[in-house]
Amino acid sequence: MKIKYHGYCTFRIIGKRVSIITDPVSLFEQGGSMSKTKADICLISDPEYIGKSDVLKKADIENKIEVRRKKKGPGKVFVIVNPGEYEFGGLLIRRQTEDGVYFIDDGSIRVLYLGGLTADFDIKKLKDLGDVDVLIVPVGDGDRFASLQKVEKIVSMTDPAFVLPCGYKDKDLKGTSELKTIEDFMKEVGFSESHETEKSLKVTKSTVDDDQKDLAVVVLQKLK
Repeated sequence: MKIKYHGYCTFRIIGKRVSIITDPVSLFEQGGSMSKTKADICLISDPEYIGKSDVLKKADIENKIEVRRKKKGPGKVFVIVNPGEYEFGGLLIRRQTEDGVYFIDDGSIRVLYLGGLTADFDIKKLKDLGDVDVLIVPVGDGDRFASLQKVEKIVSMTDPAFVLPCGYKDKDLKGTSELKTIEDFMKEVGFSESHETEKSLKVTKSTVDDDQKDLAVVVLQKLK
């Protein structure tokens, strides 16, 4: 599995047979942009869109995403907005509640994507999750997202091998000026001396099963 970053809360999670893009609508709402990319599944966290169809079309960005593998994937970009369990090409995706919480499991790697982690989110909902290998979590704090103290508790509860921060202040995004910076997050949770900056994150079963490996905070560079 490989993970790349477009900005704000938008990632591409690329599996062997299908790939996922997360919250591209919110990226554009914050004044961001994205080159045309390929994905089979699109995850939308904002509860405003639950029960609504044609989310990408209404946001006028459906031309930005085309199906990665027409033969092995769903055949067209499949947008998930409603709670439920979905399976594509051996990839299991679950949105358990109306909260913007997604579990992504390919049988060997489990990703917990918290793109819609609001300030009032009850972290008790994340108890007894089982193993979490990659935690993707917004760290901008403020009125929009959960506090950094709550994020720190979630990291402790889920005990992932990798943490990918998102949803923080970005000079290129006009809608993020009130958010905290990635440096604020690192300082708050004590990761200032132990984070990595990478173009992408490649995750394998061997990397997450390494008992000697400490938790790694990986700040992904935005795709251009």
